[in-house]
Amino acid sequence: MLLKKIYKIALPFLLFGQTAFTLMGLECIKETAGNYHLQKIEPEEVKKEQKFFKIISRTEYIERWGLLDNTKKENLNDHLLNTSRIAHTLAIIKNKIFGGSVNADKAAVIAMHHDTLEVFTDDMPTPIKYSSIEMKMLYSKMEDNFADELLKTLPEELREEYKSIFKQSESEKEIQMLVKAADTLDAIIKCAKEKNRGNKDFETAEKEICTRLMGFEDPAVKYFIKHFLPAFGFEIVEIKPTA
Repeated sequence: MLLKKIYKIALPFLLFGQTAFTLMGLECIKETAGNYHLQKIEPEEVKKEQKFFKIISRTEYIERWGLLDNTKKENLNDHLLNTSRIAHTLAIIKNKIFGGSVNADKAAVIAMHHDTLEVFTDDMPTPIKYSSIEMKMLYSKMEDNFADELLKTLPEELREEYKSIFKQSESEKEIQMLVKAADTLDAIIKCAKEKNRGNKDFETAEKEICTRLMGFEDPAVKYFIKHFLPAFGFEIVEIKPTA
């Protein structure tokens, strides 16, 4: 019944386009003189400060979980969107339920870009990335350099605004923690989905991620686990040592 009503409302627009808006007294897109099309520009004509969105659009080509057999492939674009949603929700939970004062919108935006620099490095598996203190420091330094390079692909008047996204200050540790938690929550949701499809290749990763996730002491994270993870068919329980 609802679909019939929507169709009835939409039909005039499908048939008559802008005329339908005019008949209903609504202003549509103003007509412009002439016709337009895309004209080819050679790569050498494009300035460096025009390349930001071209570069970050590569996130759709970066595949995640490359060391494991996936029943459904996941790209970096998928992960950034999922993590952004979760980080935003964690901040809202923290503010509304636990008396926090986190900027939920900024948490979402930082999460939306938290792995964007992988367009330069590809998806480096976590066990390798954090295999030693030296490796962690090296990777951090490399990311810092790539962030500087990426910022240069923006018009100069926008760089300072984006700098706070790619290079957060010490005062934003709470947001950084929520983004890290959101990143880990998205990983355990991926494991749950693979487990539901009968894939056993994620079992080792699942245990490691569960352990890492339970290390977050923030009540907002625990609230999310309790209220949202069960919908994916699982809860996190401690593995009891065998006698």
